[in-house]
Amino acid sequence: MLNNWSRTPAIHPSEVEEHLSRGYRLLDVREFYEFEAGHIEGAQHIPLSRIAEEFHQIAPDQKYVVVCRSGARSNSITEMLLGQGIEAVNLSGGLQSWITHGKALTDGSGGRGRLA
Repeated sequence: MLNNWSRTPAIHPSEVEEHLSRGYRLLDVREFYEFEAGHIEGAQHIPLSRIAEEFHQIAPDQKYVVVCRSGARSNSITEMLLGQGIEAVNLSGGLQSWITHGKALTDGSGGRGRLA
């Protein structure tokens, strides 16, 4: 699936588990306070504001499902990763869509998370 605002590959929340089973890793690019309030369990966290400094944490041979709140920030990072030759897809609609489809978030303490 391609998202509406670009030609960037995107997936629906119902497709995330399938991608994870095929070796993809979740990459959450929201800011620290957003991630701590609620995130998909097991997601790697690199805030968009620190992506240049933390880019070394992104493995070039790893495949990624990139997420943010609405899908806009993650769309930008997905495009950047693809430009670097790293396989990546955007979570269409972001975590807002994830929650709308009945999926859970966890917080920084391992409890029930929420969107910040």
